[in-house]
Amino acid sequence: RGYLTLSGRANRFAKVHGIRVSLDDVERMLSGYGPSAAVEAGENKVVVVVLQAKDTKVIHAELVERLRLPPSAIIVRATDVLPTKPNGKIDYAKIRAIP
Repeated sequence: RGYLTLSGRANRFAKVHGIRVSLDDVERMLSGYGPSAAVEAGENKVVVVVLQAKDTKVIHAELVERLRLPPSAIIVRATDVLPTKPNGKIDYAKIRAIP
C-alpha cells in the first residue's frame, strides 16, 4: 500500500549516509556474538560495542555487508562490560565514550 511503519523508540534510529538504520535491529543482528549495544556517533557513523568479542573484524565485515554502509561508517569495539544504569538498562551515553 506504500505505507512505511517504524517501530521502536525514535532515538534508536540513525541516518547514516542517507540510510535509516535501526540501532535495535543492529543489536539483534549481532545476537549470535553475545550481548551488544549500538549507538549513533556523530554524523554518518554507528558505533557497535560487543561484550567480549573475539574478532571485531568479522563483526565489522558482516555489518558492512548487511547494512550496505561504507566501512568507515561502522566502528566495532569490544568491551569486558556493557555500562548499565541503576535500573539495569544499557547506558547508551556511556557507550559512546568507550575507546
